[in-house]
Amino acid sequence: VPESAEGIASLPMGERNAAILAMVEGLNARLAPGGGSVEEWQRLIRARMVLGDKAAAEAAVATARGRLAADAGAMESIGQLALELGLEGKP
Repeated sequence: VPESAEGIASLPMGERNAAILAMVEGLNARLAPGGGSVEEWQRLIRARMVLGDKAAAEAAVATARGRLAADAGAMESIGQLALELGLEGKP
């Protein structure tokens, strides 16, 4: 799987979609055990929406809120993103 956006963009459509999905699943796997920055959670939430998986995006919002609960700024950022993307929840 190519590492760069240019490398992925140069792939045939089927391979490109598989590469994107693999990258999203890799990010999800890294965040699953715990932790993660607000930027990583935002990236995962956006990627889930781009892939058309609103339920997974909503689940990522809920998990991010649980993991980042002690950081008011992160909570606000996740809430704003959820509203921007039309997901459930309030900031």
